[in-house]
Amino acid sequence: MEVEFAGRGGEGSERADDTDLWFPRKEAISVEVGYFIKYGRLVPGREEKAIELFNDAIALWRKHHTEGKITLFEPVLFASGDKEVDLGFFFIKGLEEKIYPILASEDYRMLLTRAAYVVDHLQTEMLIVGDEVARQAERTLKVAPEYALA
Repeated sequence: MEVEFAGRGGEGSERADDTDLWFPRKEAISVEVGYFIKYGRLVPGREEKAIELFNDAIALWRKHHTEGKITLFEPVLFASGDKEVDLGFFFIKGLEEKIYPILASEDYRMLLTRAAYVVDHLQTEMLIVGDEVARQAERTLKVAPEYALA
């Protein structure tokens, strides 16, 4: 049995349209999303490669920001906490239809693959941000009476 995964229509996608198997849309809605890339300590012995990667990542995301593909790019270092687990993160915001092609690009995927070798605790997360937070809260209020525990 073969499983077919639907993409978002980005580069390399086998789907010709921008529909998504898991999140079909009947109408075009432009939704701003957030993307979070968190990393922990640098892998001992690979610090130089990690710094090179950090600079490459900043250059990539600033390029996308300058080109208008994302609306916000913010590199952040933690000032407190467990530096082994939480050294820093990148926070990115932009329209869903512009961010997903970036995440599907070979440039980004290579960057993420390199990161897996030079930092510990690498984590990426899609985030609900902006007006979509209120819409998600409304969905929760609609569903809660049927599914919430009493």
